[in-house]
Amino acid sequence: MSRRRLALIFGNDNYGGDKQLTSCVKDARDMESKLRSV
Repeated sequence: MSRRRLALIFGNDNYGGDKQLTSCVKDARDMESKLRSV
């Protein structure tokens, strides 16, 4: 029997602070793609 699995993935490039983040959204999308293929 197959069970449905859920994952909550956040990718936020607009973090407050001194250091600018640039690839969080891309990384989250990559993780989504990887998890869907499992």
